[in-house]
Amino acid sequence: MLSEFDVGLISLDRRLRSQNFPGKMMSYMFHAKPMLASINPHNDLKEMLENKKAGLVCINGEDEIFASYARRLVTDENLRRQLGLNARALLEDTFSVSKAASQILSHFSN
Repeated sequence: MLSEFDVGLISLDRRLRSQNFPGKMMSYMFHAKPMLASINPHNDLKEMLENKKAGLVCINGEDEIFASYARRLVTDENLRRQLGLNARALLEDTFSVSKAASQILSHFSN
């Protein structure tokens, strides 16, 4: 079903005080879906998605910004495609098994 979606939606409660990385993000990235995210303040997810250009992110409660991002994604197929490709690259560059193994093994090198 996810392969039929145009956008991966993330909504986190504004009152959360901790970092939160929704598990469904991995599926969105695997399927090269751009992400539209409304998240809690001070969540590193905002910086990560924006820096990698993998999605459009605002703070939960910024309804006008969220709506404008949604409209952009609805009307701009090229933007959706590019953000989706960037999301897939983020998965491969940051969360792949080989990347994790490399990070773990780096602690055992001289």
